[in-house]
Amino acid sequence: MLSAGGADARPNPTAQEVADKAAPNDVSAETPEEQEFSVDASTSTETWRAELNEDHSVRVIFGPGSSKVDLGAKAARVLVSDASAIPANGMRGKPVRLNSRPLATTRSAAALSWYCVVNSGWSTDVYQGNNLRTYYSVDCVGVDYHRVDWQFQRSSWSGYRSYTNWQQGGNVSAVNNSSYIYAYCSGGGGTYDYRGAVQSSPVVGGQRSFGPIYVTYKVRTTCGTGVS
Repeated sequence: MLSAGGADARPNPTAQEVADKAAPNDVSAETPEEQEFSVDASTSTETWRAELNEDHSVRVIFGPGSSKVDLGAKAARVLVSDASAIPANGMRGKPVRLNSRPLATTRSAAALSWYCVVNSGWSTDVYQGNNLRTYYSVDCVGVDYHRVDWQFQRSSWSGYRSYTNWQQGGNVSAVNNSSYIYAYCSGGGGTYDYRGAVQSSPVVGGQRSFGPIYVTYKVRTTCGTGVS
């Protein structure tokens, strides 16, 4: 029912496949200025910045060294946890909104420069009519290792609910950690908006940290209610 890369799962995309990705059918209904854009920072332990791009993809940068990462060339809107997450090259006129209070952390000097960059490949879509699908790619610099946790969510009258349970990824020591993620679309049982949710979790000096949870662009289809 669930998969995220691995020997018995679908292969991860090549760089060309990511570059050639097609936007979901319903993306044209909203501009980046109109698109719902938020992150859930309730479990984040780090300062962070989130960028909504012109192609509706999202990039999240978090960690004490996040200001070292320049603002993306295609960023249309930006959220930041506090002023320390604003990039050193400035905002280049892009609108920015502070989203939460600064985080008080105590670290050694060696642990003050790491950061992770989380990219959504393309928005959630229906894969061959049988699966919800999205893609993530995470680059972490200066960490011991990192993992990615994920789930799919569906809309309800009271807000988004879990369509799948949270899935915990494996630890990766390489800089990049990327994968397709899938959930079986059962069909029937109602039509809802569906989206993916992703959280990166690195370990630095034996201490695990958590970035904010970000969500992909939604798709409306008939995949039932899932686990909730």
